Amino acid sequence: MDTVVGVLFASSLALGVLLISLIPSYRSELFTILFGDILTSSWPEVWLTAGSCLIVIVFLIITRKRLILNSFAPEFLSIRGISVAWLDYAFFIMTALTIAVSIRVIGVILMTGLLILPAAIAKNVARSFKKFMWLAIGVSLICTLLGIFLSYQFNLPTGPTIILVGSALFGLTLAGREK
Repeated sequence: MDTVVGVLFASSLALGVLLISLIPSYRSELFTILFGDILTSSWPEVWLTAGSCLIVIVFLIITRKRLILNSFAPEFLSIRGISVAWLDYAFFIMTALTIAVSIRVIGVILMTGLLILPAAIAKNVARSFKKFMWLAIGVSLICTLLGIFLSYQFNLPTGPTIILVGSALFGLTLAGREK
């Protein structure tokens, strides 16, 4: 239920921004701060984003098994002498890095949608944790690329379009799961 609330929050917010952007007199600077604009990113921002992505990916590859164990059986890690607190702090730092770097590109508010939607969609479809992880990555790529394409084709704000693509996909997977 919490997932659905998060998805509805991000979806309604994205739809509101999309509709407001269709009004000719709206102020785009405020929306850029709150909702980002991936299409106006500078090359230094692109390189910063790519570098932080590389750092996070390397961290996840190195700590993957420990992170999974920490999610399901933290006591097992403690018994083996692995610091659960260190792992938690490192994971939170990687999450904070991702959010801080992504804010300029997708905005403060819509970051929530991109944190929730890929995992929510993958949860509706995947039958194993490994498939869940890969599916969440794939879904985020598909939603982002399709959202950018649709944004460009129909002259819509990019961030909300990406979120609405993810929201539509979530609705489809939720309907498919309940059959």
